[in-house]
Amino acid sequence: MKKALFLLVIVGVLLSVATFANGLRLGISAVDNYGGGARIVEVFRGYPAYGQLYPGDVITHVNYYNGGGHVMMSNGYCTFGNITIRVNCPQGSWVNGSGHLQSLIYGAPYNGVVTLWVNRNGYNLMLVIQLRNSGGGSQPIVCCTVGE
Repeated sequence: MKKALFLLVIVGVLLSVATFANGLRLGISAVDNYGGGARIVEVFRGYPAYGQLYPGDVITHVNYYNGGGHVMMSNGYCTFGNITIRVNCPQGSWVNGSGHLQSLIYGAPYNGVVTLWVNRNGYNLMLVIQLRNSGGGSQPIVCCTVGE
């Protein structure tokens, strides 16, 4: 009985460490959402996603871009730098789990911009988040939320 409990604790610790790494550049912990996407479990203070993503949110699509800049919203479009995105048309890669989300976020350039399409309580949102460099730094966090 003690061995089984010990193994259960070890497995739990390993799973929590694996989950913690799922989106550290955004500052999130996510798990597979078996209906598709990655479900947010925790958002860490001091990281770009803090105050933008919440536990229970499901990230369904991810795209990323070099650079960033001022975000403007107009007539269903989001513009930052020389990039324009139609808000109600998810772009980028469909997220098929937390491991896939991790690889997508780690593939984004440092100080780049990541667009996330999120399902929050049945509503679809688009978030634009400026990633910070690996040292944290004091880069501004650019975010906008637009409902469908």
